[in-house]
Amino acid sequence: MADFPFDVVGFDLDGTLLDTFRDLGAAVNYALSLGGYRLVPVDSSKDLIGGGAKAMLAQAVQAQGGIPGGLEGDDFNGLYTAMLG
Repeated sequence: MADFPFDVVGFDLDGTLLDTFRDLGAAVNYALSLGGYRLVPVDSSKDLIGGGAKAMLAQAVQAQGGIPGGLEGDDFNGLYTAMLG
């Protein structure tokens, strides 16, 4: 790594430096569509950001009445895995 020209590398995963909410919203909507849930308007996906990907998906699902088996069940975990995939 002696040839690496930087001392520090930062990642913006929550949209602070880069406007990534559209990409995050698309990922949430993909998972919601697999579960038969209504899609969230991509512009409102900004409201879901904060707390990580699992929290984003959980908020979107809970706003629609939750998921059978709860947020720790296999159904939710399957949607979460698909969202990350």
